[in-house]
Amino acid sequence: MRFTFLFFVIWAFFPVEAQFISTKINGTISHEYATHDSPIKIIYKIHPHGGSGSYTYKWKVQKGGFIEDETNSKFVHMFNCNEKSEPTMMVSCEITDTETNKKIIIKTKHPVEFCLD
Repeated sequence: MRFTFLFFVIWAFFPVEAQFISTKINGTISHEYATHDSPIKIIYKIHPHGGSGSYTYKWKVQKGGFIEDETNSKFVHMFNCNEKSEPTMMVSCEITDTETNKKIIIKTKHPVEFCLD
């Protein structure tokens, strides 16, 4: 009985608000075609989840370096079917949680369907 009373007194004067935020960041990348003729305009969008919900982004195409675009969850790329022997795109997005500074890189690889015609 004494423990229950003590717990209630501590809780009443020092309430604790529990925040159940997943610190693990994850996400997926979706894409859509804005044009269907070469050069094909492909719009990528990152869908992050977990962490604080406050993120910055860096995008990377194929084997190039990361493109600094700190706030945009969308990325637009022009794909020229005539310049590529294999019509495949590989895109990466580095997500950084601005509150915890944790980072993760999400990748996607897909054929560019309109070049296959």
